[in-house]
Amino acid sequence: MNWLLRLLGLREVEYRGHDFSVRTEPTVREGVSVTYRREGAGLNLSADRIGKKWEVIEVHIPPEVEVGQVTQLRP
Repeated sequence: MNWLLRLLGLREVEYRGHDFSVRTEPTVREGVSVTYRREGAGLNLSADRIGKKWEVIEVHIPPEVEVGQVTQLRP
């Protein structure tokens, strides 16, 4: 399946900031796996590509993630 996603231009992307990194990896069709790392801690989230040309990623934060973690999910 990964070869098909690469053929369609859907590949994993990593962005590194000063003290954090975000990596997106396609899973199926519009599905995306998002890995967020900051100060040695990581959080794996699921997401969907949305929009006419899938130009936006909508991240799903599970209910078991604490509020304190959610507020730290910004660069």
